[in-house]
Amino acid sequence: MEAARLSTTAFLALCGLAIVILSFMTWVKFDGGPLRSIEPASASGSLTSEVSGQNTSIWRDREGRDAHTDAPLTAGWCSCEVSFGDGYLTAALGLGVVAAAAAASLLSSRIALLVSLLASGGVMVIAGFNAFADWSALVSAGYGDTLPTDGDVQPALYLLVAAGAIAAILAVTTWAAEIATEAQYDDEEDEDNTLDESDETMLESVMTWA
Repeated sequence: MEAARLSTTAFLALCGLAIVILSFMTWVKFDGGPLRSIEPASASGSLTSEVSGQNTSIWRDREGRDAHTDAPLTAGWCSCEVSFGDGYLTAALGLGVVAAAAAASLLSSRIALLVSLLASGGVMVIAGFNAFADWSALVSAGYGDTLPTDGDVQPALYLLVAAGAIAAILAVTTWAAEIATEAQYDDEEDEDNTLDESDETMLESVMTWA
């Protein structure tokens, strides 16, 4: 049981590390199709923009951006970009999962497992809202021109949701393994106490007959 608990906490820590890495990868890609502009700088190519977890959030407000004043002259600017994205939140929760897994493996603490369960649940909620949202944004074509585009969620974001789910399952599994280990220890202790009581009873009987 102890070996199984240590194995699950190790996998839990790996899931936490995966959450941190996936939090900074590309979450959404916007594709506005081929560019057709009279400006030399944007006369060819395609209008695309990729945003990572630290640069976007499902709570971004496309309608609150002024396409003429906020959009820079260079192509690729996206109205969904924010200075503090949801990826920072999921990365922090991922670090919490790693720390809690380490504490659970060293201290056999149920509180640490509860923390890892709550942190992985938070990752699932935040990443899940982003993964299953209907993404749309204004993307700059250069020189202040913007086009409305729809975003495609990238595999990293779906993997982030999966990593959070796996971490939650491992936290529960580790908790169950710890409870089973304690129950086994208690049963062995009760059995030893029963044997000791039986020996004492037998000794008393012998002394009485003597």
